[in-house]
Amino acid sequence: MLNIRISKRYVYKNSPEEEYIGFIAEDVPELVATNDRKSLASMDIVAVLTKVVKEQDSEIEALQQSVEELSKQQSELMAQLSILIQKLEPQNLDVSKL
Repeated sequence: MLNIRISKRYVYKNSPEEEYIGFIAEDVPELVATNDRKSLASMDIVAVLTKVVKEQDSEIEALQQSVEELSKQQSELMAQLSILIQKLEPQNLDVSKL
């Protein structure tokens, strides 16, 4: 995962009323900086961010599948527990202590 700080606020000389937030070229990985490290390669940033978003989408999808599987398992266990409680109740056992 990239660790890029957005830590620079700036205004353009021709429009000082608008403030922008951007990257500090010296602080970004070489992957997205120009060779002289004085500016950023914006298309490279887009490519890197696109890749990161795709990776996160895959991770989110895997986590959603895990949640679905765990929910199914929980439902099955709750059904089994309910059956066990019904079997114990005729024996006058205090199931709340189990």
